[in-house]
Amino acid sequence: MTKDQATEYLKTGGVHCPYCKSHNIEGGSFEYDASFIWQKIKCYDCGKNWIDVHDLTSVQSLDEKGQVVEEFKAETTRLQAADDLSDAVDAHMTARRDMTDPLDPNVIKTHALLLIAQAAYKAKKD
Repeated sequence: MTKDQATEYLKTGGVHCPYCKSHNIEGGSFEYDASFIWQKIKCYDCGKNWIDVHDLTSVQSLDEKGQVVEEFKAETTRLQAADDLSDAVDAHMTARRDMTDPLDPNVIKTHALLLIAQAAYKAKKD
């Protein structure tokens, strides 16, 4: 799956195959670990398989009748933190490849952003 296919699939809410755009898709049972839930998905038209990963984004408190009283949303999900870290690593590697001088201000700035993203990811993970 390309990044563009994945981006479109996520933007449309996973209602069609990211490869062939067919709506003839079906998900298996949900599996879980900590705050992640995932589901294997199959397209019956092109035969491709992929996994949808769901992240815990909020929690709702209920009253005695089971009605939602209040919802608490996460400021940043673990998947967003991982994406931020991945973006910082990509920027850092690009800067290191493009800049021959390790003391170049752009390389130093990118390295600092990488360290900040790593610390933020670690803090949110803990």
